[in-house]
Amino acid sequence: MAGTLGAALLTQRGADRAQKRELEMTHAILEARENRALRRSCYTQLHRDARQFATALSRHLYVTRSVTGGPRR
Repeated sequence: MAGTLGAALLTQRGADRAQKRELEMTHAILEARENRALRRSCYTQLHRDARQFATALSRHLYVTRSVTGGPRR
């Protein structure tokens, strides 16, 4: 009788552990997705700002050359 009760208890503990591992894995997957989304957003903003900076720098160079009469290529 003790063996039967012990087996049920061990089975229940095993199921609890498996469920806990599954929840941890699900949490890890969701966290990884959030990190990827945040990283993608940051890179998108960085590239947009870099393009705007390059455009502004190019326009400034063009204006500076036209005002000072610098060399043109």
